Amino acid sequence: MKRIVSLIISLVLIFTVLAGCSAKDTDKDNGKDIQPTDNTVVVPTDDATVKDSNAIQYIESNFSREELGLDKIGDDYKLMVSSNGVNYDGERYVKVVAGVMTENEGVTTDDGKKTYSLNTVAEFLISFDGKTVLKKAEGENDYTKLKSKTPDYSAKGDK
Repeated sequence: MKRIVSLIISLVLIFTVLAGCSAKDTDKDNGKDIQPTDNTVVVPTDDATVKDSNAIQYIESNFSREELGLDKIGDDYKLMVSSNGVNYDGERYVKVVAGVMTENEGVTTDDGKKTYSLNTVAEFLISFDGKTVLKKAEGENDYTKLKSKTPDYSAKGDK
């Protein structure tokens, strides 16, 4: 009797584990925008010409620090690329931000270590085709077009 009960419990446990593992992924985007629960639209960057580290190289090689508005920041900033694209004025863009790490005064972890925050000091958008670069106006939500040294990313031959 004990063996039969043990066998039944084991089978129930196995089926429960297998049922949990076989759940279908309902977040497949099938090439379309995904709508998360927080009402923001995630724009996949798979078909963007300029993305990831190439976006940083493109920004750094085509614009001076003055053009980017980073000349007063010093060398402490880091450029970072968002893993998701954004929609702006009906177009899709890859988002690149310049951030500076600052120490949180008087705030430490439980074991006494300093904590830091990443503050965005500049924001840029690169169109998926690499032909347009926009710079966010300081303190506003509007962007202005930057004039690139390279007419478009594909002209560099770095696809």
